[in-house]
Amino acid sequence: MNNSEWQDIQAIHMSIQSVDLHSIGIKMDRELRISCGLINIARGQCNLRIYHIGRVIIQDNCYIGSNCTIDRGSFSDTYIGENVYLDNQVHIAHNVTIGSNSVLAGQCGVAGSVNIGSYVKMGGQVGIVGHVNIGNHVEIAAKSGVRNSIEDNQRVMGDPAINMFTHLKKTLI
Repeated sequence: MNNSEWQDIQAIHMSIQSVDLHSIGIKMDRELRISCGLINIARGQCNLRIYHIGRVIIQDNCYIGSNCTIDRGSFSDTYIGENVYLDNQVHIAHNVTIGSNSVLAGQCGVAGSVNIGSYVKMGGQVGIVGHVNIGNHVEIAAKSGVRNSIEDNQRVMGDPAINMFTHLKKTLI
């Protein structure tokens, strides 16, 4: 753990002694908690041998559950804001931005270049296609498939994800 930014990290419950995270473009701030299990921080090489030069930036007071995957940015950074909670088995693809105080429940998958606002709540097994924007204070029900951008202060569900009340009217009538 020499020459990397591990000062003030309070609770890391696993050993990653064999990886020099700083040399592969990963910056972690204070009070990061990583659960037991495995966290994969992918180096990001594809079949065309395009090397990813972005970083993974994880801000203060984040929780990353067991077996999460956070891909290194390809040309820009993958960014996890302050106080973000990633439950177990969450996949965050390259160049994703997650705003502060957001919660992603187990087995969510976020494709590349998605911007997720602050105070977003995602239920388990939500899937989000690439290159969309999720506004602030958005709630996405479990097992929803997000195919389009979502504006601020929306509650959505279903596949494709639509307004929660509209979805309930369609399915209950």
